[in-house]
Amino acid sequence: MTSLMFIFIGMFTAIITELICGSIGIIVPLAALMLFYFSMTTGWEAGLAAGAVCGISIDMLYGRNIYFTPFIFVAVAAISIIWLRRRESKSYLMSTFPGMAIAALCVVPTIILSSLSMGLNWSILFMNMANLFFAIIFSAFFLPMLIIIMDYFSNKLGLPLFREANERITKA
Repeated sequence: MTSLMFIFIGMFTAIITELICGSIGIIVPLAALMLFYFSMTTGWEAGLAAGAVCGISIDMLYGRNIYFTPFIFVAVAAISIIWLRRRESKSYLMSTFPGMAIAALCVVPTIILSSLSMGLNWSILFMNMANLFFAIIFSAFFLPMLIIIMDYFSNKLGLPLFREANERITKA
């Protein structure tokens, strides 16, 4: 029960923060990064469930006609499974690579849909590329910090830790 509440509070906080940043025009994939953490620590099943619910919630809150975020979150859960099986997954610093991949995976569909709806001109293309670049750099630096912060709280609550996720999968 503690794990379920921890996932709910973490995802809720990430969604609200992502929406606040999105309302001022900054695209940050916080919910996807948080989903990556929870998929690594609690398993891909919990990641898929949280991703489906949170993806639909994000699309509804943004008022999108096309619900693509749940599919992106399924891909994020898949990235976590692939990353979990690698030796590098124990390193906090190496988590910058999945952070960059997750950012690109989350921002590119948003850019494509906004470009199609607003028309394609140079200013919109430049703004979208700047958003993509910012999201990739932000996620590369933020994911290791997120893992450290969430592992701190997980340790205090007695929940599975990110640094032990690789060891759990090799023992199973």
